[in-house]
Amino acid sequence: MDEAMGPFMQSRVIERVARAFETRAVRWARVLERDVGAVTDPTALAAAMISARARLAPLIAFADDARLPEAVRDELRRALISMVRSAQENLDHSARQSFVPPGQLAAVLDNDLRRALAAAPVLPPPAGPSSTPRGRRVIL
Repeated sequence: MDEAMGPFMQSRVIERVARAFETRAVRWARVLERDVGAVTDPTALAAAMISARARLAPLIAFADDARLPEAVRDELRRALISMVRSAQENLDHSARQSFVPPGQLAAVLDNDLRRALAAAPVLPPPAGPSSTPRGRRVIL
């Protein structure tokens, strides 16, 4: 994705990328909320948080995709970090403030969602045809 697309087409593609990312992020948050709301013990909470961390991998890969302009990657990464921090802080707050089974706070702290962000690998640019465009692709 570069200037050769033209400003209007580039704007439309970036808008769709942002919408797709937002849709996936909202889905991740809803599943986390559902899974955490259904837990009855610290072991189940730990499993739900480990699962949530694993489900962050596609979002991290999407936000770090080298085919996107650097400014778009930076913005997606900031949104992802904000979302994960907020989710972890809410879990921390809930575990500290409410009457929860013993061990629940330890499960929240031991399975921090932010670890997924720290462990995210930096992906190389995707392999493919030469970077020189041969024509202009029109996306409707």
